[in-house]
Amino acid sequence: MRLNYNTVVQPDLVVICDMTKIENGKHCLGTPDMIIEILSESTRGYDKVKKFNIYLEAGVREYWIVDPIERIVNVHIFKDGNYILKPYGDTDTISIHVLEGCMVNLAEVF
Repeated sequence: MRLNYNTVVQPDLVVICDMTKIENGKHCLGTPDMIIEILSESTRGYDKVKKFNIYLEAGVREYWIVDPIERIVNVHIFKDGNYILKPYGDTDTISIHVLEGCMVNLAEVF
C-alpha cells in the first residue's frame, strides 16, 4: 500500500472507506481509514514504533496493534494530529471508530 510517493507499507489488515483511493481495483493510493497490525516476534518493534509513526504522520484515522500473546489490542484514534490510546483486554468489545455500528468482541477473536 502506498501512503505517499515515498512510503510503501504492508499492513496486516486495512479498511478503506473511500473507494476512490483504490487504484486499478487492487491497490490503495493514499491514507486508509483503518489499519490493523498483528504483532509477531519479528515485527513487534517495527509495528509499535516505526509503523506507528508512519501511520501517525499519514493521518490514519484508526490504528490497532493486536498482541496475540498478551491478548490485548491497543487502539489508536487520530485526533488533532496525535493518537489517543484506548487499550482493550481479551474479554472487551471494541467499537470500530471508522465503521459506525461495527463492533468486535475480543472474546471471540482470542
